[in-house]
Amino acid sequence: MIRNPLAALLPVALALSGCGVLTAKLEAKTVCATLADYQLPGSDESGAIDTDVTYDLGDSVPIVSDSGTAYDLKLQSVELSLGSDSGLTDLGGLEAASVGILAPPGTALPEPVLISYARGADLHPTSIVVDSPTGLDLQPYVLSKTVSLHVHAAGTLPTQPWHATMKACFALEVTLDYGKKL
Repeated sequence: MIRNPLAALLPVALALSGCGVLTAKLEAKTVCATLADYQLPGSDESGAIDTDVTYDLGDSVPIVSDSGTAYDLKLQSVELSLGSDSGLTDLGGLEAASVGILAPPGTALPEPVLISYARGADLHPTSIVVDSPTGLDLQPYVLSKTVSLHVHAAGTLPTQPWHATMKACFALEVTLDYGKKL
């Protein structure tokens, strides 16, 4: 006589786990990661900034490093905004910007531009939001829970380092294989 019906299901669950039957698919329409008070370098003589940013996705989205987890991660938008201690009153000097993703070392992945910005009608914005049209799955670019981006900005930018908040929003679809977790 079996006293616990869940105990009776455990052998069945273990037998089925190798068949991919114990999987779950989760979809998050938007997951945002924020780098508050991020220090950007001062511009060079031409008024441009070129810098690489490495971001630890494992801190914001810990599931990217779980075994038995497959995921699609797509950049939706990037926002750059100024706070009261940024050292700037507005982003009017930013004429153009782009963010590209860098291939992990030892890979032959392309390094596409994910977003690009050109100043519009508002000549003194304090916040800029740029949508990503690519729909590129970033999963192959995530190495050891981190992703590396190249940021290029041009215009009349400060020559001294300055601070801003950068927020990136992603669409995330995760498939969990519980069979690998048992």
